[in-house]
Amino acid sequence: MATCDFKYNSYFSIINTSDGDPSAAAYNPFDEDNHSTHAYNSVSSSDITYDSSTGRVTFSAQGTYLIVFSAMLIVDGTTTIVGSIGINGSAQYASVAFYDGTSADPVDSTFQLITTVNAGDYLEVSVDSQNTQTNAAQNGTSLTILKANGDYGYLMYTSDASASGAGAEIALFDSNERTADVQTLKNVDYDATAGTLTPDNTRKFLMLSTLIGTHSANSGEVNHGFYVDDEIVENLPVNISKNADPTEMSIGLLKSLTADETCSARAQSTVTAGGGGTITANKGTAFSIFDITNGGTDPSAFLSLSVDGDSDPMTTGNQICFDSGEWGSYASTSFVTATGITYTADGGTFVVAAAGKYFILWNLVIGTVTAIGTRSVIIKKNGSVVYQAPWTGHTGTDPAEKTVCVILDAAGGDSFTFLVNAPNGKFDAGTAITMFKVIGAAPYILHNSGAGIIPNSESTPIAQISDDFTLNNYAIDNLSAQYKKVPKQVPFILGTPGPLSLRGRCFATTETPPNVSTGDKKN
Repeated sequence: MATCDFKYNSYFSIINTSDGDPSAAAYNPFDEDNHSTHAYNSVSSSDITYDSSTGRVTFSAQGTYLIVFSAMLIVDGTTTIVGSIGINGSAQYASVAFYDGTSADPVDSTFQLITTVNAGDYLEVSVDSQNTQTNAAQNGTSLTILKANGDYGYLMYTSDASASGAGAEIALFDSNERTADVQTLKNVDYDATAGTLTPDNTRKFLMLSTLIGTHSANSGEVNHGFYVDDEIVENLPVNISKNADPTEMSIGLLKSLTADETCSARAQSTVTAGGGGTITANKGTAFSIFDITNGGTDPSAFLSLSVDGDSDPMTTGNQICFDSGEWGSYASTSFVTATGITYTADGGTFVVAAAGKYFILWNLVIGTVTAIGTRSVIIKKNGSVVYQAPWTGHTGTDPAEKTVCVILDAAGGDSFTFLVNAPNGKFDAGTAITMFKVIGAAPYILHNSGAGIIPNSESTPIAQISDDFTLNNYAIDNLSAQYKKVPKQVPFILGTPGPLSLRGRCFATTETPPNVSTGDKKN
């Protein structure tokens, strides 16, 4: 008999829609005590809970999770800030102290971690100014969590690597610079001599690299990109100035990797003066590949693409990213064949075919900035704003990259657009969008195993699953182990065709009906 294995992604995503209060001490942007009035939007599977009074996220099931924390920060002077991700009060990730200044903020900084937790563990994130200057997390600060269903590889530095050679391209986590201090791997091999990750199985992987870098030059770009089998897949040039570093820059995309293909994240200074610039990967630099399939079965919807060239110059108003009308000559590169999501270049719309929760990773790069000031980065669904964050534009530090990583709810036929208000610059080549439907957004039978709430381990006949994924607990073929069912299952007598009777005593007679209970054991 066919069975359903209930293997699915647990997920959580929160987006602050209010600004945090200024603080010179470490604080959690999702703790309501750090807001005059805390406002936010969130989605979550039933086995991950959020407590706004503490800002903590608690896991009901053991597992390995991808965690992406993006903070929009302003300060009241000039300071350095440390971002951290902790489990049960112990930091699992901590960045180097990175630069922030009033003239350059809001500064966008993104941190990523793949780690394993136990049932009952809680997660907290924080930002911490390293001197008496205060900092505050602005609206658009977000936290996104996705449970691993399959393979993964994660590398992280807990201290700074060595500087690259002048003008040299380096593979991050190559032992020539520094071997990864944290290695979280499942069916993925790490080769420190080359800085590569190699999957054992052919899967679709979310590739995500976060470089916190120090540059030897006051101006000039740093190339940050992905390579597969030593062939470039994508490159994102971003400015890192030694007058305002360390600086964070991220790149992400979705790609099918075959078993035994090597992949790496690389960086290189483009400065040629004085023999070439050098780049140093600092503490908190991380690289991951994360299998989004269910044992090799793809999700029902996914898309990943980037633009091939810079857009035309833009000034004020809402400008739609990925709208071919913003380019005199438009072209894009798809990293996977889009399924279940229709992209229309004329208008820059992304329409999802089916209802569900959608993981969205948007790497926005704006260059050739013509005016200094704050712009708004926006996601709209059917014309209504579902994400918004402020972001600075500066003529001396462009091109700059902003990462948006969220999970959003959608109905079938919903249309997403990605906009920037008053960009005063260009959408640069390499700007990318990745979307995929999170596996298992439908309801599930749950039971308490003693290790937390997890999907019901019993097999369920496919015939008992309706087209809308409703599980029919009352069908005769699905009656078993009543004492473990949540919610309680109807008594067996009600699942049997025929008159409601036990031992010949019919309810239609004057006899007292039998007292039926759910029982406390399977037999």
